[in-house]
Amino acid sequence: MRSRIRLDRPGFGLLVQQMVLKFTKQAIEKASDIKMRHPEYRDSPLRVFLSGKGCDGFEYGVAFDEVLADDHVLDIAGIAVCVDSKDAAVLDGSTVDYVNDERGEGFLVRNPNQDKYQGKYWQESQDQ
Repeated sequence: MRSRIRLDRPGFGLLVQQMVLKFTKQAIEKASDIKMRHPEYRDSPLRVFLSGKGCDGFEYGVAFDEVLADDHVLDIAGIAVCVDSKDAAVLDGSTVDYVNDERGEGFLVRNPNQDKYQGKYWQESQDQ
């Protein structure tokens, strides 16, 4: 699913950029499932962010969080998703997926502007 947001960049006059962030069906279903089973996340948006940069490029994070002043909030299939305005340009065109395979289980961010994708950031403990 796609969502478009307008990013007004302070200091650049009226420069406006459109961002596209996509979620796979699996990512939407997992985020909804987590929110339903964990009351502490029900009112929290899902944040997609840059967590660092290494030899292989950017590293990504996906976590439930609160909305901050510089955030852009998107509605993706009824799930509030927030992206920091500074991270938006790098995340533009990315797809958030949820996988459970030989790499492990978690959210992955696939960025078409980067050769490798990274981002397994959610793993539920077995006792929940």
